[in-house]
Amino acid sequence: MSTPENPVQSKTADAPNLVPAEAAGPSFEETLHNFWKQYGRIVVAGCVIVLLAILGKGVLDYMGAQKETEIRQAYAAANTPEKLKAFVAAQSGHTLAGVGSLQMADTAYAEGRAAEAIGLYEAAAKTLANTPLSGRAKLGRAVALLLAGRAADGEAALQEVADLAAVPVAFRAEAAYHLAARAQLAGRTEQVRKLSEQIMQMDPSSPWAQRAMLLVAGSAAPSATTPAAPVDEPAADSVIKLNLPGGN
Repeated sequence: MSTPENPVQSKTADAPNLVPAEAAGPSFEETLHNFWKQYGRIVVAGCVIVLLAILGKGVLDYMGAQKETEIRQAYAAANTPEKLKAFVAAQSGHTLAGVGSLQMADTAYAEGRAAEAIGLYEAAAKTLANTPLSGRAKLGRAVALLLAGRAADGEAALQEVADLAAVPVAFRAEAAYHLAARAQLAGRTEQVRKLSEQIMQMDPSSPWAQRAMLLVAGSAAPSATTPAAPVDEPAADSVIKLNLPGGN
């Protein structure tokens, strides 16, 4: 006996499962409309803020570039000692102010104004701390200390420059050479040899290495039959007369 057909099952199998229109979710257009209606002002405000930030950064960058150009022009125009001094005072902390201090220090050093040179070199080293010229300023300070008669302080400062790995090798080699020259004048032969080896390790092709080799040759130990003559410590300015700091 056949089983009577279930009208519900037959209807489900034969007809699609239609969902009433009112039971379906909102369309994409309706969702977007509702979102914009609720958050539109916030979105617009956010876009305006971002745009203003971009424009503001552009303006600040432009103004910074203009300011930097003005500073460079002012430095180029500082072609007298008075103007350079005024520039350094006006642009305190700027890299070019540090360069200006270095220039003034060199002038004071060359003219024998040791105390003034020391202060200017110290100011330059501080302003130029993150540049290679910091080593140049420290070297200048060291020889200015020697010029001032502060031999122990000057030699210690020279040794510090020679040992600083962050300082450009040219300045380190020069500092070591000045130390070796003073040691040679004082008859400290072993110190001359060690400093010359240090220079050769730094930069064997530099002129300072060649000069150091000459110092070693000139510091050859006297023969055993010849008594060594007493040697006085070098004068305070014995190194200073060789060259200006950074010169060859």
